Amino acid sequence: MAGGYATFATAGKHTEPHSVRRITHNGAPVPLTTPTARRPIGAEVAEQVSQALTDSLNAAHTAVSTATATGTSGTTADDTAARYAGTAQSVPTAVVVHRMDPATSLEPLPLKGIAGTPADSVPYAVWSGAMDLG
Repeated sequence: MAGGYATFATAGKHTEPHSVRRITHNGAPVPLTTPTARRPIGAEVAEQVSQALTDSLNAAHTAVSTATATGTSGTTADDTAARYAGTAQSVPTAVVVHRMDPATSLEPLPLKGIAGTPADSVPYAVWSGAMDLG
């Protein structure tokens, strides 16, 4: 999801996520191939989606009125995961919360409300803290 949000935030350009910026061997640079950007959606559509996501963030979290951040929340149909995904300061980030009991199974368990409400969720709290939105 973070990759999708990055595409909207960059006017429709998408680059596959990567984290290696440089490689050296004995102090000498090693050639590194990085993904190239492509434009899967037009800039105008990306701007419209970004504005809708900004409106969504501001409507759900009125204390964080901002024109530069985007975000939405969601859950799985069976309530075994909750998420918040968005972009702030040009950094796309997605937070997902699961519940399981590794002593019995690795199958996700229902959250039963422990992830909070859509307006005050655990994923949003983690996301907004990481994005320094308070």
